Formats: sequence, C-alpha cells, structure tokens
Amino acid sequence: MKYVLMFFAFGALLSAGPVNVTLVSVSDAANNNQPVSDGSVYVSPYTISVNGTNYTALCVDDQDWTNQGAKWTANLTQVGSSSLANTFNPGEQTEYEEAAYLFTLITKASGTSQINIQHAVWDIIDHSITSSTSLSNPKLNLIPGDTTYIQEAQANYNKAGLNFNNFDIVTSVNCPREQEFLICSNTPEPASFALLGVGLLMAGATRAWRRRKQVNAA
Repeated sequence: MKYVLMFFAFGALLSAGPVNVTLVSVSDAANNNQPVSDGSVYVSPYTISVNGTNYTALCVDDQDWTNQGAKWTANLTQVGSSSLANTFNPGEQTEYEEAAYLFTLITKASGTSQINIQHAVWDIIDHSITSSTSLSNPKLNLIPGDTTYIQEAQANYNKAGLNFNNFDIVTSVNCPREQEFLICSNTPEPASFALLGVGLLMAGATRAWRRRKQVNAA
C-alpha cells in the first residue's frame, strides 16, 4: 500500500507549479481518429500532454494559435479555484464553468456538433456570456447551432453535478503565448491508465515478493 500511495503522491507533485505541455494531436477518437475542421481551423477535442501524461483537451482560446507538436510551459488552475489570476480571463469563473460543462458534451460528440460546441465555448469566453447575457445582441454575431449549446451551458452548467475542481485551465506562461486549454484532470488518456496499471502491478509484485520472503524465513 505504501508504494501505491507513493505513486499517487508523485503524480500530485507533477501538478505543482508550472507544467510542461505538448499539443500531441488534433485528431479525435469520436471521429475515427481524424481531425474535425470548421472549414478554417481544427476544433476540439485535442490531446495534450501535461508533464508526460496525455489528456483530452478543449480549446477555450481562439485569440492565439498553437501548432501540433508545440511545447510550452503553463500554469494549471482549477476551474473551481478561488483565484483565476493565472488564466487569460481571471474575471470569468462562470464562463469557465460553462466551458467545463460543454467539455463533457464535446468529448461525446462528432462532426457538426463538435464544431458548434467548440464555437459556443469560444463565444462564451470571448464575449463573457453568462445567463444574464442577451444572445439577441447582433454584435455577438452568433450562429444558431452555436446558440443552442450556449443556452444549454447556461441552463445546465451549475445543475449537472460537476465538480469544477476536477477541471484544470492550462494557461501558457510563454510570450508570445500559446492557446489556453481545459482538461479534466481526473480522466487521463488510456496511455496514462496504462502507466497507472504498471505502478499498481509493481506495487503488488513487491508486496507478494516480501510475503514470500517472510514465509521462506519462517
């Protein structure tokens, strides 16, 4: 058990302070591992590596540009944190919470739905859209399909039972900066589960070896 706890403690230490991030892939498992494009850019979900662990990621920033394979240093901030000072939009906690809700949708969607959800996230963050925002404002220039998901996020983000501390905002500390992403920190990609499995297997093997040694000594 001690080794299992050490393994988890090591994982927790990796998230302390700035982290190393790589945009691993813009392809998506729900789309037969092919990227989804809105005609000009690829949309989420992507895969990013955070200190060597792969996570499904939602892009919440369309003001910047990040190429596949790019590496940078970033701060991690829980969406439910009392301070978002290290993010690009420190005054938009509700908006990040709405984006976290849409994260749970886009990871199950494909094609046009993914495009609409991604645009909805960008609209929410760019225009500071909350439940008090009038979506009829022509200055927002919203697409009907995007508006549907904005309204769903407004209505459900605080009713879906989400723990916002499970979602991390990945914010570049580089200058010029990379795009900002959102990950669900308690659901790493399958490769990370494999790493966890190896750690547990090693812990179990060590315990079995110790028990066998004690029996032989007796």
